[in-house]
Amino acid sequence: EEMTTQNIANTLWALATLERGAEDKVVAAVGDSATAKAQAFNCHELANTLWALAVMKGPETDRHLLRALRGQAARKASQLTAADAAKTLWALAKTELDDDVRAPR
Repeated sequence: EEMTTQNIANTLWALATLERGAEDKVVAAVGDSATAKAQAFNCHELANTLWALAVMKGPETDRHLLRALRGQAARKASQLTAADAAKTLWALAKTELDDDVRAPR
């Protein structure tokens, strides 16, 4: 059975809370699912997933996944609640990707 975006967000949040690292095989497998479904994440799922990835950040953190989720967050920026915006901004600052992603105009 395929994971939903909510399952992905919840699983990554739980793994981060359990202090699993980005190099963990389960994290990598769930990350692959997240990359494939990045465009389908809602605002809350995005915030929680970005938070989890920021907490688990390491050399194995999937940069492609971070970029995909960050782009989705930029597109949905006007829909974020205050709590989701705060969590998303913290996670984006923590992951420090070098490229520039801006909300579409």
